[in-house]
Amino acid sequence: MLLLSWIAQGGGHGNVTLDLLNCTEVRSVASPTHPSAQDDVGTTAAKAQTANTQAESFGELGLMEMLCPIQLFYSNGVEWLGAESAREHVHWVSTIWYIS
Repeated sequence: MLLLSWIAQGGGHGNVTLDLLNCTEVRSVASPTHPSAQDDVGTTAAKAQTANTQAESFGELGLMEMLCPIQLFYSNGVEWLGAESAREHVHWVSTIWYIS
């Protein structure tokens, strides 16, 4: 299981648990700045989040420039994750692939 927790903008927090044993496929996705990702749901979400958040929150690079998306496929749908660097992305994809 992968437990994700975050502090929501405006207060409160969110929690999501992903069952990695029932994940049928792990897939890398083009970053939001890649031309093939223009209509991608992850790109749309990153654009919306960037518009609602100050760029300084993500350091020198904005969310669009640093996001390395990952898709987890299940029999009933797809879950999206995002790593903050290519190295972190490779680590997560290989770890999830190994576990599932």
